Amino acid sequence: MASVTIQMGPLSEGAGPPAVGVVFKHKSEAAAERACDVARWLDDQGIETLVEDGCERDLSPARLVTGAELAARTSMIVSLGGDGTLLHAAGLLTGRAVPILGIHMGSLGFLTPFREDELFDAMAAALGGRLPMEHRMGLDVSHYDGDRVVFQSTASNDAVISQSTLARLVDLDVRADGEAVGRYKVDGLIISTPTGSTAYSLAAGGPVLTPGLKALCVTPICPHALTQRPLVLPASSRIEVTMGSGVETAFLTVDGQRGGAVSSGDRIVVSGSDRPLLLYRPEDRSFFDILRAKMMWGERRGMDPAGSE
Repeated sequence: MASVTIQMGPLSEGAGPPAVGVVFKHKSEAAAERACDVARWLDDQGIETLVEDGCERDLSPARLVTGAELAARTSMIVSLGGDGTLLHAAGLLTGRAVPILGIHMGSLGFLTPFREDELFDAMAAALGGRLPMEHRMGLDVSHYDGDRVVFQSTASNDAVISQSTLARLVDLDVRADGEAVGRYKVDGLIISTPTGSTAYSLAAGGPVLTPGLKALCVTPICPHALTQRPLVLPASSRIEVTMGSGVETAFLTVDGQRGGAVSSGDRIVVSGSDRPLLLYRPEDRSFFDILRAKMMWGERRGMDPAGSE
């Protein structure tokens, strides 16, 4: 395959030669094969490939490294899989602004807009500086027990507070910028970015927000009161959720990847992050093109997308 003109993004001082990270589900044989193909292609371009340690098969010429080294060294990440794989890649970065190229090898795939057959053309365009890039807002999420910080993380999709096993409602006191929003009696609560609005929040009845918006969406999960509907707030908002009494089995989950148990009286604080998620996007497909393709968005049975019979 022909070589390309490489325009790698900025690296940290002393980080070493340019490198591209490849993230995939290690148990997927198809994804592992593709990772090998990517590593060989990048090697032909004179670029090192880094893969997170944990894969048992030989991925030569890629080098296995810790997730921390992969995040610190790479100027681009290629994600081979579905949205969960891409969110795992974003979680490795811990806020470092590294663009991610999402190749769809999973199920729904809102965050992975490139088809598998577009892989090498997309990589060449990205490395050559010819591929558009979206800056999507993230979340800063903190879990407090009194004044003690239990857990902190960034999120690209959402922070979810939910019951784990028992079919019981949980009481949540919600405040925005210090002002009382209300007490929610719910199965759980989702605080999402516009990116996450097409994920769990959408399944729970939340609105779709276009990726360029700077906003937060607060979506109750199965609220007991019909008057408790999804709420859209400015990205500058500081949302504070206090767990009500009697909470025994609730959890905080960030991007479906990490988190932990929460107890009565604990506080979850969520605000917009100034560390964006950078995603490459196709030049020939818009957000609404992807929405229509993935969800038949805006279409009616027996009608084409343009609305004719």
